[in-house]
Amino acid sequence: MLLAAAAILGYFNPKQALGQCAELVSIVSLLAHAKIESVAIKGPLLALELYGDLGARKSKDIDLVIKPKNIFEADHILQQQGYQRSFLTPRQLQAHIHWSKDFVYWHPKKQICLELHWRLFQDWECFSVFDISLQTTELLGVQIKHLSPEYNLLYLCTHGCESGWSRPQWALDIQKLLAKYELDWNLIRKEADQWDLAGTLREGLQIKTGRTGSYVWRWSDWWHKLALRKKFKNKAKVLFSLFVPRLQDFQALALPDGLFFLYYALRPFIAFKRNKLRHQQHLPD
Repeated sequence: MLLAAAAILGYFNPKQALGQCAELVSIVSLLAHAKIESVAIKGPLLALELYGDLGARKSKDIDLVIKPKNIFEADHILQQQGYQRSFLTPRQLQAHIHWSKDFVYWHPKKQICLELHWRLFQDWECFSVFDISLQTTELLGVQIKHLSPEYNLLYLCTHGCESGWSRPQWALDIQKLLAKYELDWNLIRKEADQWDLAGTLREGLQIKTGRTGSYVWRWSDWWHKLALRKKFKNKAKVLFSLFVPRLQDFQALALPDGLFFLYYALRPFIAFKRNKLRHQQHLPD
């Protein structure tokens, strides 16, 4: 039934999935050769894990997590392979690495998008994938590390909240994960409490059971972000994030590094204009 729903939604694309899978193996191998540890999240591996079929789940990109200390070396490797990302001035680059979570790359020849993460979320304090027990799956003779079902549930729920549940596929993923695995709920509750993810976990489970609409809120609605947080320090981070410049802000307004400080004052106005337009167009972030 889940696969039928995915097919109706247009999420079957075996050729694209096979291409992403081969590229995932290639990139993981290149990083490993440079002694850079990586962990795959979402993408073709999640399709294989949850649905048993690479083509059963559409994925727009490949997602890999690395340690922050390896950012520049991994970035160099990807650009050597033909991947391109947005240009950033030295000051913008420094701020982006400090405040954001990933670089987004595009390979014009292969038509593949790749996201290189050094943290899972930019506004959510969350567990590090390198501090938890991981699972390993062999693809084309290469060992690919990925999240266990318990941590995958926490990640998928929080990712859905972060992105406003703008894709029905995310609810299907949670439904399939819950149906397939006998989860360690003690571990899930413990980690959710430690990382202040109880709100996103609860909302993810409500989405799964249909007690909330499929289009819940916009990630730009920071009031909702505040409501999902329990700890004061995390609520403070939400408020502070209103003034933290993002890549979209750099692209919307090009300032020389000498005037970089103006981004913090202008950011709320730039973000408000962008989010108003996005809300009118009903486009995901």
